[in-house]
Order: sequence, then structure tokens, then C-alpha cells
Amino acid sequence: MPGRTLGFLIPALDKALALLGALPADVDRIACVRGPGSFTGLRISLAAAMGLAAGGGQVLAGLDYLPLLAAGAAGPARAAGAETVWVLTCAGRGQVYMQGFSAPGAAALTPAAAADLEQAASILSRERSRALLVGSAIAKNRDFFTDLAAQNPLLAPLERDLDRPRPETLLCAAASAEYDAGPITPLYLRASDAEINLPSIARARGLDPDAARAVLDRERGK
Repeated sequence: MPGRTLGFLIPALDKALALLGALPADVDRIACVRGPGSFTGLRISLAAAMGLAAGGGQVLAGLDYLPLLAAGAAGPARAAGAETVWVLTCAGRGQVYMQGFSAPGAAALTPAAAADLEQAASILSRERSRALLVGSAIAKNRDFFTDLAAQNPLLAPLERDLDRPRPETLLCAAASAEYDAGPITPLYLRASDAEINLPSIARARGLDPDAARAVLDRERGK
């Protein structure tokens, strides 16, 4: 529910439990995607997961988003004869989150990173094996990736089909995740818009930007 998660997430979980004839106390483990993704969306879902666990005593696990998409691309990668899957998702501010994986095993080949389109093109242009490109950034930047594939025929952009993890992929990842009682650490790969705009936000509230930055750094433990 893009833009409306706050009003739908908890009622949807409540309805799901009711459909299963279960109570919150019947839940032993809670897994939640921890990023990268929308800052607001991540905070809402992580807060919901940790709030439920605080009330019910469940253990928690954080799932990384890009590997989930790579795992779901195993079949299409095999069909395309791809040896590599590059996952690229929208990061805002003209950037993408990207990570390379082997195919069809979905083992990480590179760390997850934020990059602008030109940086992404530079990385992908070095690809020397058949590579499938998946994720929300492909459809968002269709012309860019179409042109990139024309320059390097080893690149095969795949729109829409794999821009979100499939339910069975999420369930498999949750079943094999490592759980503990600690909080889920979000995976942020770039500064949030609030951090980037901190000077103007501080001035609008009559605060000194440097003092506001010092408070933020202190709260983040820097």
C-alpha cells in the first residue's frame, strides 16, 4: 500500500491472524525486510515488527531486500542463460540501490550500494557474462537501461516481473533467517532526505544548522 502503509499494516496482520484462527501469542518469530528502501516505509514496518515483539516476546530477524529479489530471479536467469543477476531498485534523488549476484544460486558478488545512473552504467558496462537486470529501477529508467543494453548485448533488462519479492521467496527467507531478541538494524545505503536537508530544516525552525548537526551526530553515537 504505497503511501498508506501506516493505516493498513497492523489491521492487515490482525486480519491474517484471524483468517488462520491464530492469536498474536501463537507467533514465535517475526521477520521483517530491513532495507534498503523507502526510509518512511522501512521505519513503519520495523517499528511495527519491534512493537509487536516488545508486547509478545517474539524473536526478530531482518531480511535484506536486494537478495530477496535476486532469489526470485533464479528461474528467469536460468531461462535466459544468465550467469549474473544485477538487482537495481529506486533510491530516490536520481539514484539506485544495486547489487550483483551469481545465477542461479543468488550468491552475492558485490556489496549492496547506492549509485547514480552513470555510476551504475559504469559498473554494468564491465560485465563480461550474460547478465539479467531486475528491480524497480529498470522500469523507472526504461530508456536509460534500453540504451545501455544496446551498447552491451550481454545485459538483459527485465521489467516489472521481478520488481517485488514473491511471497514464497519471503517465506523461505524468513524460515532460514537467524533470529534473536535484539532490535532489527535498518539497512540504509544513503543519507535520508531529512539528513540532506538538515541545514534548511534547522534554519526554518530558528536553529543553528551546525548545532542541529551536532545533536544528530550525538544521537547517532558519532
